[in-house]
Amino acid sequence: MVLATYCNAVARYITAQRSVDQDGVTVETSVLDSHGVSRLTRRVNPALRVLESCERTIHKFLREFGGTPRSREQTKPAQKAQGEEDGGFDLLAALKKKHGEVE
Repeated sequence: MVLATYCNAVARYITAQRSVDQDGVTVETSVLDSHGVSRLTRRVNPALRVLESCERTIHKFLREFGGTPRSREQTKPAQKAQGEEDGGFDLLAALKKKHGEVE
C-alpha cells in the first residue's frame, strides 16, 4: 500500500508537470464581473498546487525510506541475529558453488 501511494504521487506529479509545461504557470479563465459580463482573466494554473502537494508527498516518502543523502546517513543497518553469519544470501557464491567454481 505504501509503494502504491508513492507511485500514485509520482504519477500525479508527472501529469501536473505536463499540464504546467503545456499551459504555463498561469491560465486564462472566464469570470463574470459585477454586471454579469464574462471576462477573461489570468490565474495561477491549478496544476501548480497539485504539483507542489505531490512534491511534498514524494519528498516525505524519500526521507522515510532513505531516498535522500541525509536520511541514508541516519539509517542504521539491522543487527544480525545471534549466530547468523552473513545475514544474507549470496546468489553469485551459491551459483559458483553449484557449478563447482572456486572463488
